[in-house]
Amino acid sequence: FDDFTIGALTPMFAPILAIGGLLTFFGDAFPIWERVVFLWPIAFLGVVPMYYLLYQKYNSILGAIGGTLIYAFNSYIIARETAHLYIVVAYLILAPLLFITVDRLIRKPSGKNGLFFTATTIAFSIFEIRILYIFTLVLIAYAIYQYIQNKKLLSWHLVSTILISFAVIILVQSYWLFPFLFAHSSLGYSSFTSRSLFESFTTFSHALTLSDYSWTGSGFTEFVTQPVTRWLYGVPILAFAWIIAKPRKQKSGDLWFWTGVACIGIFLAKQANAPFPHAYQWIFEHIPGFQLFRDASKFYLYIGFSYAILISAT
Repeated sequence: FDDFTIGALTPMFAPILAIGGLLTFFGDAFPIWERVVFLWPIAFLGVVPMYYLLYQKYNSILGAIGGTLIYAFNSYIIARETAHLYIVVAYLILAPLLFITVDRLIRKPSGKNGLFFTATTIAFSIFEIRILYIFTLVLIAYAIYQYIQNKKLLSWHLVSTILISFAVIILVQSYWLFPFLFAHSSLGYSSFTSRSLFESFTTFSHALTLSDYSWTGSGFTEFVTQPVTRWLYGVPILAFAWIIAKPRKQKSGDLWFWTGVACIGIFLAKQANAPFPHAYQWIFEHIPGFQLFRDASKFYLYIGFSYAILISAT
């Protein structure tokens, strides 16, 4: 129950920890638990969901490989692999997988697709509820955009499937959600509203190039902002090249949508640095849920996900 202490935001990971605890009855099981939960999924499945998403979307092996390489092997996610493995699993595996399930559910609502959506969302919430929160905002915007493009997508079957899925998801989260919402101030949501921002080390250039602020070109120096490696400026050039390279008729609204998501991610990820250094502080204080993001680096998901799609499309 240490996860329900002041400032802790990991009670949703309790089921995985419980499994690890049960394994201790069979001896020193932590290495096995660590491999099953983190190492093997990252090693064997890390690039699969994004590659599958991109190939299904654009039917290009080269495009899928290019987008996946940028998404899975940038210095931001490599830095997280040294410490924050929860984020790595959510970023590499669960985010692309959730997008696939949502896209399928929108286009072909069914009990099967609803089940996949529900299971993926629950798994995502267990590993990283904060990344799920911000990714859900993108998925809602994407669903609205798809509806605007094709109003026939909205049906009672889709609405009922989504409502049932959300009911199950909330029910599964009740073991931590109700204590979190209704506990006294030292344990509940109110304890997070009084927290201040972390110092921002990520500059606009780091966010633009999808590079970690501590990357030196050969390693990481924690809490020391490093200059961006010059060749990494090729990443945003590749991502936004479609604006010039593609003929006007091929510049779909889908590409503009992901370009917008990338720009939002860049703006948020640089946190309190220029330009508009005070904007994130205002967002942090006034938009519900953003008190959970004292460190804005989690918005790199917006950048990486968008860049992968845009590069694959180009």
